[in-house]
Amino acid sequence: EGEGWTTVEKKSSKEMSKAEWKKVLFGKEAELNAELVNKKRKEIVANRGKKTVDRFEQMDQLKALLELSKDANLGIALEFRILMDLIATIFDVPTAASAMRDDVWKNCLDRMEYLLDLLAAHPEVVLSEDENIEENLMDPEKRYVVSGSVLVYTERMDEEFIKILQNTDAHSTNYVAKLQGEAKVTELVCRVQKYLENRFKDDTKPNLLCKIYIRRIEHLYYKIDRSSCEGVGEGGKKGK
Repeated sequence: EGEGWTTVEKKSSKEMSKAEWKKVLFGKEAELNAELVNKKRKEIVANRGKKTVDRFEQMDQLKALLELSKDANLGIALEFRILMDLIATIFDVPTAASAMRDDVWKNCLDRMEYLLDLLAAHPEVVLSEDENIEENLMDPEKRYVVSGSVLVYTERMDEEFIKILQNTDAHSTNYVAKLQGEAKVTELVCRVQKYLENRFKDDTKPNLLCKIYIRRIEHLYYKIDRSSCEGVGEGGKKGK
C-alpha cells in the first residue's frame, strides 16, 4: 500500500512453475547437475519426521525436484531415487480420522504405477530391498543400484486403501465410489507380482513372492453359482 509499493500475493507451492521451483531450491543462476540435485534431495529427506516440517510442502519439493531432474536428463537412477523418496514422503502426510486423504492416496497410487513403468522400461536399474546396500546413482560404468522395496510400498498403499474404506459409511454412495479403486489396486498388485516373479526366477526370495501371492489372493472374489448347485446331494452329486 502507498505510493511506490506493489502488493504481491505469495504463490502456493502447487501454483509454482518449474522455473520458480528451480529458483527456490537452487537459486536463479544455478546450473543443474546430478551432484547438486542429489545433495538437495538429501537435504529434503533429512527433514523427514521433524515436527516443524510441513509434509505437504516437502512432498511438493520432491515432486518439483523429480521434474527438474527429468528435464535436465540427470540419469534414470537418480530419478528412481527421488521417486522412491517421494512415495515414502506421501506416506508421511498426516491422516484424517486414521485414514489417508483420498487425493493423497490417489497421488500415491499414480506414483506407484509410474514406478512400475520405470522398472519395466529400465531393467538395468536394480531396486534392492537391502537398506544398507551401497547405492550407485550416477556412475554409468557400474550397474545402477537404488535402495528400496516396491513390495513394501505396495503393501502400505493397499493397507491405506483398506483404511479409507473402513472409515467410510458402507451404505453411502461415497463408499461405492471409493470401492472403484479396488480394480486399480488389484491391477497394481498383479504388476508387482509379475515384476517379482521375473526378478527372482531363481527362487532366491521366496518370502517376497509369498507375500505378494497372499496380497493377490486377498483381492480375489468369488460368487457361488447357485443354479449349478441345485439338486446336489451327499457326495457332491446332483440328484435326478
